[in-house]
Amino acid sequence: MLLHLRYAGLLEHVSGIVFGDMRQCVAKEEGALLEAAILHALADFAGPIAIGLRSGHADGANVTLPLGVRVRLELSAAGNPQMEFLEAATSVPSH
Repeated sequence: MLLHLRYAGLLEHVSGIVFGDMRQCVAKEEGALLEAAILHALADFAGPIAIGLRSGHADGANVTLPLGVRVRLELSAAGNPQMEFLEAATSVPSH
């Protein structure tokens, strides 16, 4: 799927990519292989790539990510990605 997105040109306007926690999708010993496959498929991607966000297929506490909301993604040298939501995901109409 990542290669399809790349070859279709759909990543050209993407600034950063966040992958969820995939521990429920692969055996423990395959986690490094999955990460290597993701990074290989995105080898030409210039933006930051964060892997392991506690969202999606997480086996514990889970973060819900709204679609279409602007965020700031920062990857520190310590390997601790930070994602800040720059706008609200919902709004309450005023009367």
